[in-house]
Amino acid sequence: MNTETERAEDQAAGVAELIEALGAQGGTTARDARERLVKMGSAAEPALIAALDSPNTQRRWEAGKALGDIGTPGAAERLARLLQDDDGGVRWVAADALIAIGPSALPAVLRALIDHSESAVMREGAHHILRAFSENKRVAPLVAPILSGLEGPAAPVACLAPAEDALRTLA
Repeated sequence: MNTETERAEDQAAGVAELIEALGAQGGTTARDARERLVKMGSAAEPALIAALDSPNTQRRWEAGKALGDIGTPGAAERLARLLQDDDGGVRWVAADALIAIGPSALPAVLRALIDHSESAVMREGAHHILRAFSENKRVAPLVAPILSGLEGPAAPVACLAPAEDALRTLA
């Protein structure tokens, strides 16, 4: 008979094995591991967030995809930082995950944009996310001025004031 502690240890070991499998190249191993982690839901979230720091690009991509599929706001801060990843595919999956999380991810996106507005890849990712959020009637008035700033010639500076205003409004 397993005690609750033993069951928790078994689950943690299973999660660790699945996180390792996320880095598998080719075949269906990584996808299958991701799908199993998604089924675990919030129990897998801390390990998936930690996997976003992996040196393995495939593991970061799969972890980002899984976090988007789970859709929990607790991953938003780390996913927003991933908008500056060296790999374009990882940046894109992080943006899509933030969109999947929804407007509750907006503060994390705004903080990342404010902190790294000089980064073209950050601005590109934020633009993609904010464009998706602009379809939500509740947040559209907040994101419209930021999008205007991002689309202008002085984007690194022009997006800052509206992003800071939106962040204050959300707080």
